[in-house]
Amino acid sequence: MTHKIIQWNMNGFKFKSSELIFIAGLHKPLVPALQGTNPRTEDFLQFRGFHAIRKERVNTNKLSGGVAILVKQDLVYEEVHLITNLKAVAIKMYLTDRLATICKLYLAPSVVVTENKLEELLTQLPQPVFIVGNFNALAPEWGSHYYGQRIIMVE
Repeated sequence: MTHKIIQWNMNGFKFKSSELIFIAGLHKPLVPALQGTNPRTEDFLQFRGFHAIRKERVNTNKLSGGVAILVKQDLVYEEVHLITNLKAVAIKMYLTDRLATICKLYLAPSVVVTENKLEELLTQLPQPVFIVGNFNALAPEWGSHYYGQRIIMVE
């Protein structure tokens, strides 16, 4: 059995939800992992047929940031409560016959990320783990002209 996880920088849930409906209908993902949900504090991320596990940017008037994992309502899952200032959320769920952790991580280009911060996050994630996201880790394999410092950390 194939399980699909999609990762998307949607740049605004409120204005891109119709695109998410299209993508979800086309690919039928078990778990959409989103970044750039950009909600205001009063907005609540809702997507028909899914539960949302999310982390929003706090203490800002700017409409940006936010990560979320959406899980189909008929699936059993458990949120992994993370202690980190990184933009990350995680869940544990059964994929076929094995319990696995799925973590959505966004590392903004302007944020200084150390190996220690990443290691602290990893120690909180039960194994096996799938980490999906945008790490802003530059490499020629992804169209950059040089290797960024982050590529070494995330590999």
